[in-house]
Parts: sequence; C-alpha cells; structure tokens
Amino acid sequence: MTTLIGVNSMRKTRVYDCSNSVERPPHRSESRGPQENDIMRGLKKYCGAFGWEFVDQPQDAEVIITNDVYPKHILALNKPMVKRMDGVYWDNRLKERNEPLNTAALASDSIIFISEYSKRSFVELYKTSIFPKPCHVIPNCVDDSVYFPLPKRVSGFITWIASASNWSREEKRFEDLMVFADVVMDKGDTLVIIGQCDNVPDTIKIWPAGYVDDETEVNKILNSGHAFINLSYRDPAPKVVCQAVNCKLPILYANSGGTPEMVNVGVPIRDNNEMVFEDRVPRLKLKDMRAAYIDFRSNYRILREKSNSRKPCGYMEMLSEYFWVMHNTIYEHKVKDEAE
Repeated sequence: MTTLIGVNSMRKTRVYDCSNSVERPPHRSESRGPQENDIMRGLKKYCGAFGWEFVDQPQDAEVIITNDVYPKHILALNKPMVKRMDGVYWDNRLKERNEPLNTAALASDSIIFISEYSKRSFVELYKTSIFPKPCHVIPNCVDDSVYFPLPKRVSGFITWIASASNWSREEKRFEDLMVFADVVMDKGDTLVIIGQCDNVPDTIKIWPAGYVDDETEVNKILNSGHAFINLSYRDPAPKVVCQAVNCKLPILYANSGGTPEMVNVGVPIRDNNEMVFEDRVPRLKLKDMRAAYIDFRSNYRILREKSNSRKPCGYMEMLSEYFWVMHNTIYEHKVKDEAE
C-alpha cells in the first residue's frame, strides 16, 4: 500500500514518538550507531509531505508510535499504539532484552516488522500467537536522496566494501571477513572497511576507512567499490545492505536472517538458518566462502549489469506505508472504542 495519506488534508494527523524513554532497554554502547532509529528519523523529516506532524506531547497525539517500549504514562492514555518491531535477540546473553520489547508488541494495536525474518523470529522463538492483531511487514529502505549510485571505475579486479558501525560485535564476523580478505580474495582485489575497527592487519589488500558519521562520505566510499560483502549473522534487516543496494553494488552475503530479503542482486554464502537461541556465532566455512566467491567472480559482469538495471527501493513509498498503518490503527481503535 503506497497511497499518500492526508496529503490534501487541511489538518495534519498528529503522532507522538515515545521511543528512547528512560524505560527502554539501555542502548548498546558497542553499536556506535545513533540512538534515534533511522526510519523514525525519516518519518519525522518527511511527515509533512504525507499530511502528518509529530507533536511534543502525547496527550496531543492521535496515535503513538515506538521503536522500543511504551512508558507507563503512555499506556495510561488509551491511545492507538503502533510498535515498530526490530529483530529478536537470538543470543542467550542478550535474551533478557527481548522481554520489554515483546511486551510492547503485545500491548500494541498494530505491529510493523522490518522483514519477514523479523516477524518469523518473534513468532517462532517465543511460540507467540499474535494474530488476529494487525501485523505488517514493511522492509527497510534507506533514503535514496542520500544513498544513490555514482559513476564507477571499471577494473579487472574488484574493490570490495564491507560496512558496520562497530566491528567488535561478534555477529558482524570480523574474523571471517579477514579470512575472506587473506585467503579467498584474488591477489589484485582490495577490501575497504567502513566502521570502527581496531584490529585491521597492515596489508595493502585492506584499507580501513574508520567510523564515518557523514552519510555523504559513506555514499562516496560505497560508490568507490565494485561489490559489497556482508557476513553478518542473523541480522533482521541490515541497513548497510540497503545502502549498498541503493548504490547498485552486487552483494556477496551470508545467507541468514533477513539479509536475503534485502539483496536485489548477489550470491549467497551457505549459513546456518536454524531458528533457535544460541550462545555463539558460528563461523562460516572456508569452502563455502570460496565457492560463493568463485560463483560471484565468474558472473561478476552479469551481476554488475543486473545491479545497474535495478531501481532502488522506494523510500518514500516505505514511509507512506508506515503512515498508512498509523492511519488505519487510529480508525480501528475508534471502531473498537465505539463498540465497547
């Protein structure tokens, strides 16, 4: 559903974002990412184009949205509530962080999942029946006015780009990335690493770009490459993959989590897909990385041409779907109240 809601309306529909309250689970310091979610920031930036406005007080809102939890004073208002549901923590060490997020989802009038994998992991890991509660899958996109293709230099070798906010996070599989660079890549290939990383080997094959908070610069670095590699384990919807897709880079990726849903053109590396809680991140097998690399390298010209012909994801259409869900939630909540 991509209809722009309320664009021609004189009165804007009012929404309040209660994310990042003191009652939410603490922000993971090692993530290095911004505390405000990118999609929530985009909703606020472009809300006027859809006939909406974000208000400063929850009492003034017609609907409440959260990226994490609902504080107690919000629950007491009996307002329509929409929960944006990220991925479920599958790591047993982080499992307790799921509890307040799951509670918020079950208290919501509508839930927005960021991928089919995100929805499936919530239902299967917690054996939770969330139906007939309205559930929507709205795949993540990035702003195509920020991330877009630039002219690329054609070469016989490949400059690979890998990106994460902080490579110390185990699920990003930095060790496997180093094996890829050292053992799998052709000698003439280069790997550029975006993100905080303290253990990059001193080699001409690897160039660390460091943590980059300027999105214009990130877009330039992405476009300096010929291909993107993402080895993340069970990521529900990696925004770095969405960025690479917008820059029309073919992608070599670990085939787990929601990553396959994000990739337009690429080659998967065999990975574990069991829907269970785990204590550790399994390593990728060298033979599987080699096989996928050979496939990618052999078909690189075709992959590049396919990437160049694909349109980027519709960022404004994605935002429109969020506003449509909120609009519908207001209506359904009103009908429910009148029935009671």
